Amino acid sequence: MKKNIVVNVIFIFSFLVCACQTKKIELGIQGGINLGSVYGSGTDFTYLNQNKKDFFGGIVGLQFKYRLSKNYALKTSIQFEQNAIVLYDITLVDHSFYPYGQGDEIYRQSYINMPIVIERSFGNKIKFNVNGGLFTGILIKDILITKVKQRFIPVGQPPRLEVFKTKKDNHKSINYGLSVGTGVLFPVSQKIKMLISVQNNLGLLNIANEVRSVDYALYTNSTSFLTGLVFSL
Repeated sequence: MKKNIVVNVIFIFSFLVCACQTKKIELGIQGGINLGSVYGSGTDFTYLNQNKKDFFGGIVGLQFKYRLSKNYALKTSIQFEQNAIVLYDITLVDHSFYPYGQGDEIYRQSYINMPIVIERSFGNKIKFNVNGGLFTGILIKDILITKVKQRFIPVGQPPRLEVFKTKKDNHKSINYGLSVGTGVLFPVSQKIKMLISVQNNLGLLNIANEVRSVDYALYTNSTSFLTGLVFSL
């Protein structure tokens, strides 16, 4: 089902591009890093809260912009983002809750996000902009990454990094929320511009599949730092 949704999103994106070939449009490629976090009551790990840290991942995407007027445009993109909860330097336990080592646990979700925003531009040659709108996300991978830095058995074993990945099914396939950002475009040539931007996608849907209590909830929050090239058609 997830593959069908991804195919449909790509089809819609391609249709918008083809349908607007006779209009003033811009296409872009972008990439960078994103601070992808998860917030809500479900992120309370009690005595392990002091072991939580931020997760930085990569982001890549394609951008499509349809200019409504000189200063206003409708902009959308398809981009790969990641959100995660990171617990570092904790005691690792097996299914029987028996401690077997020291290391990190990373609960990571990978999304294809599609923000649709209205952009307001300022300036002439160098253009600054702000934007706001909504985003829809499709979950494509949900995994737990365990990094074992030190085994307890046998006693005295030297530190050696081991990495295990376990597929999970704890989160909903669809996500949505608010998308806001700002950026600047620098001219490279008549039809090519360099983009530097910051975009935040704040999830408003409780993505937890499991209802452990009445107030148990998980929400995503992704702040992306992007650079790329924009091509005017």
